[in-house]
Amino acid sequence: VKMSAYLTPPTSTWTAESLFPTLSSCLDIVVRVSSPFVKMSAYLKKLDDFLAEKNPVTDVLSQIESKTSVKKQHQAFAIIGIVLLWFIIGYGASLLCSVIGFIYPAYRSLKALESSETSDDRVWLVYWVVYAFFNFGEFFSDILLSWIPFYYLLKCAFLIWCMMPGPANGSMILYDRVIRPVFLQHEKDIDRLASKTVDSAKDLSSEAQSLAKSASEQVTELATQEAIRQVQENMNKDKDA
Repeated sequence: VKMSAYLTPPTSTWTAESLFPTLSSCLDIVVRVSSPFVKMSAYLKKLDDFLAEKNPVTDVLSQIESKTSVKKQHQAFAIIGIVLLWFIIGYGASLLCSVIGFIYPAYRSLKALESSETSDDRVWLVYWVVYAFFNFGEFFSDILLSWIPFYYLLKCAFLIWCMMPGPANGSMILYDRVIRPVFLQHEKDIDRLASKTVDSAKDLSSEAQSLAKSASEQVTELATQEAIRQVQENMNKDKDA
């Protein structure tokens, strides 16, 4: 009887209902562990799609591949490594960051303007709005930001995130969650301030034009009087002679 009691498994421990929470937690751990690899494969897929496109960058990479037998993906990894090293060293990092944050988006914006689709137009318009706000804030905090280690590397990563295609596009996230709600809340005040600024600029322009006109008239009058005086002096000298 004692042996049968030891050999008989407790039914309350091995029921199917008790195993469900354990299986669920195991599946949750597996999903969390594998999610970075899934995201990495998705980014590699986007990189492969970009390298498969027809553009000046891929043309150069294709020529290098035909001459050296180095795949375009490996060339892209090498370029990314060189860029990261450049940012870490810091020499010319500001210029390189400006090129990355401006040249490629400008090229994509031109492509969007010349294409028949309109969905990509909004994406790049939103990017330039976020880029303008970022530059405005950077201008007033440049002294503080210069003390941050690897600042230009972080800035470049931020700009790449802002131009990233798909739902992870940083500029769309910042615009929808931060810029757009604030703008809609204060849109009337901004319009009123802009209208006052335009009116003030018009008034200043009209005043400047009137001042310039009066100054021009005075200069012309003085020049005419001086010319008449010179002519009269010359005539008097001729008479005396």
